[in-house]
Amino acid sequence: MPKLAIHLVAPALLTAALLLPSTAKPCAPSSGSLSDTVRAKANVALGIAGTRRVAVDPSGSCLQIEVSTRGTARLVALLLRSLDVPRGAVRLHIVS
Repeated sequence: MPKLAIHLVAPALLTAALLLPSTAKPCAPSSGSLSDTVRAKANVALGIAGTRRVAVDPSGSCLQIEVSTRGTARLVALLLRSLDVPRGAVRLHIVS
């Protein structure tokens, strides 16, 4: 039964995390700049309709991905998770 509860709660938690302002969810500090592998994996998100931009933030510590809807943000988050992109390396922005 606990596994079922986790599967029911996980989507709600992901949605809540995506709705937080970007200042509430800063990128994780890294030991250096992002690797080319992580950047290449994140660029795959541009293939999803509604993804507007994938860029490295000015500090070089994370990727900023701009999407048009919460649904697109969820798809991008799931895609990046499947590609083993660290969650702390990405900041999703929903722009209208």
